[in-house]
Amino acid sequence: MIDQPDGAQLLAEARRVLLETLLPELPEKQRFNALMVANAMAIARRELEASGAQAPESDSRGMVAEIRERRRDGDPGLHQSLLKEVENRVLLSNPSRLDDN
Repeated sequence: MIDQPDGAQLLAEARRVLLETLLPELPEKQRFNALMVANAMAIARRELEASGAQAPESDSRGMVAEIRERRRDGDPGLHQSLLKEVENRVLLSNPSRLDDN
C-alpha cells in the first residue's frame, strides 16, 4: 500500500512550492497576492490539523446560553475554557502572535 499524504500535508507542500519556487519568479505587483494565498493555505492547514480537537457545536451553544443567563458568572473553569478557545483561534489565524507573549 502506498502512503498517501493527507490534506494538511498537501497544503503544506503546495505552500512551500508557492513561497520557495513561484514567489521569486512573480512580478513585484503579484507578490502580495501570492503571499495572501500562502497565508490562507497556512490557516487552512492548521484548521485541518486541529479539526479533531474542536468541541461539538451543540456544547458551545449550551455554554453560550448559560453565559447569557448568567448561570456561569464567576466560574473559573469557564474562564479557562474561553481563554483556551481564544488561544486555539489565534493559533489557527496568526500563531506568531502567541510567540510574542
